[in-house]
Amino acid sequence: MLQFLGVDDADIRRSFAQLPPAVPLPTANALLSLSRTTGYKLARTGQYPCTVLRLGVEYRVRKNELQRLLHLSDAPSEQAVA
Repeated sequence: MLQFLGVDDADIRRSFAQLPPAVPLPTANALLSLSRTTGYKLARTGQYPCTVLRLGVEYRVRKNELQRLLHLSDAPSEQAVA
């Protein structure tokens, strides 16, 4: 699907690799296409699609859990041979 849209999967993985181990909730919301209101509501009620860490007043989501949800592996993609 990404190739059809002209998006390079390797670029997505490289960008994702630059994220810190735990990303702020607004970043996770954007990656999961959740609005700010919905993301915070899900986090407060314990219904977010992955574990949310509460550090003081800040919410964070582990990068590895986002990777799993988005089906992004750490391994480089194998190019299909035509």
